[in-house]
Amino acid sequence: MKDNQNTKTLPTNGLSELNQHGSKPDDVNQIEEQLRIFMCAVEQNPVSIVITDINGIITYVNPMFTEVTGYTFKDVVGKNPKILKSGHTTSEEYASLWQTIKSGKTWHGKFHNRKKNGDLYWETISISPVVNKLGVTTHFVATKEDLTYRKLVEDTIEKERRLLRAVVDNIPDQIFVHDRDCRFVLNNLSDARVLGVNDPALLQGKSDVDFYPPELAANYQANDRQVMETNQPLIVEEEPNVTASGQKRWVNVIKVPFHDNKGKVIGLVGIARDVTKRKLAEDELFRSRQMLQLVVDNIPMLVFWKDNNLVYLGCNQAFATHVGLSSPAEIIGKTDFDLPWKELAQQYQEDDRQVIESNSLKLDFEELALQPDRSQAWVRTNKIPLHDRDGKVIGVLVTSEDISERRMAEQEIEIANEKLISWVSDLERRNQEANLLRQMGDLLQVSNEREEYYTIIKEYIPQLFPETSGALYILNNSQSSVEAMTIWGEDLQSDTSFAPGDCWAMRRG
Repeated sequence: MKDNQNTKTLPTNGLSELNQHGSKPDDVNQIEEQLRIFMCAVEQNPVSIVITDINGIITYVNPMFTEVTGYTFKDVVGKNPKILKSGHTTSEEYASLWQTIKSGKTWHGKFHNRKKNGDLYWETISISPVVNKLGVTTHFVATKEDLTYRKLVEDTIEKERRLLRAVVDNIPDQIFVHDRDCRFVLNNLSDARVLGVNDPALLQGKSDVDFYPPELAANYQANDRQVMETNQPLIVEEEPNVTASGQKRWVNVIKVPFHDNKGKVIGLVGIARDVTKRKLAEDELFRSRQMLQLVVDNIPMLVFWKDNNLVYLGCNQAFATHVGLSSPAEIIGKTDFDLPWKELAQQYQEDDRQVIESNSLKLDFEELALQPDRSQAWVRTNKIPLHDRDGKVIGVLVTSEDISERRMAEQEIEIANEKLISWVSDLERRNQEANLLRQMGDLLQVSNEREEYYTIIKEYIPQLFPETSGALYILNNSQSSVEAMTIWGEDLQSDTSFAPGDCWAMRRG
């Protein structure tokens, strides 16, 4: 047989022996035809074939050997296969190889060899002894398959597997794979630690029954079967769980069906995330909200809050009842245009928007407000901007208290106070007048002269009538004239004297 470069001949020990035993020409032709067919099969074989003599000297290589290694038949014939050595195979492996084939057995293994151009490559090798009719080994035949690409793929897959394993084991969530019988196929390190095991490999073949209380295990496996039987994912937002140490916790679980390459469900993949802190925080938040709502609902005033678009986000029960709603939840999503005072909605919203845009408080201002029954009432209102955790304004909180009764009471008190002040002032004035009269009387009693009388009267009369103008007249001794003894005030327009007949009272006697 020939290739493009060299003439190669397979060993013909069998043919020679046939000739030596005097085979007929027809038998020889038949054997030669068989050899030709075998030679064609060897030459066209997709694996490398190397034939050596009993001493390991190469007598034949097929074209695939040349294609893989770069060595031609001429390069290697008469040489030892050690020309392919890369130094990566130990002498012990070679010794084992020779011991096996010299004992008449076939050796199987892998070599990391070197091509003619120096590139390294992997190949899997089977070496079998060839014996003659006498049972004597005459040659060795090696079939060699280039594993370089497959090895590269395997190494890549192994590298990716290790990388994936490293990623999976460093994820804090529990990751697991279960088969159709709910047995563990794969568990990451987080899952293993929850189950009290340090090596995830020790979990293979076990199940939830081996680690969890019966009730929990039964529930978990029921969920597994549901996923696999319905071929649908399952999400459990909050599922009770317990660690190997007995710590109770809550987990969020996602389970999805796992398929083979034909689409058949062969198990499931699951992820469990510890949400205990979130669960406790949500429970605490719920309790706090309940407490806050209870407080807000029992505050004797209207309370409500809106977002930046002035859409209602919530209110207390008093406000809900005030606007004709059965519960605070019904206010969510409404605006002032949806409430009984829609004709004043624009005014109310402008006031709210000013608080939001200025990010300033508006406290204790009193105003007349339109009520649902179309009446007006005095209310005291507080408006406070609402902020998120970053301090950004996200809405406005409003409290409103009906102070109509208080305002009426204040008005009544104000009127009563005015009356009281007037009464006290009048009483003080009367007391002062009484004191002045008493003082004047005391002085008059001790006076003997008319002039003293006039002086005393002149001093006290203006004090007794400070807000009026007047005069005190005395009929003179001759009774011919009435003369003013004292005059007080600024507006008096009267004569200082006049005839007795000019006085109407004196004319009447």
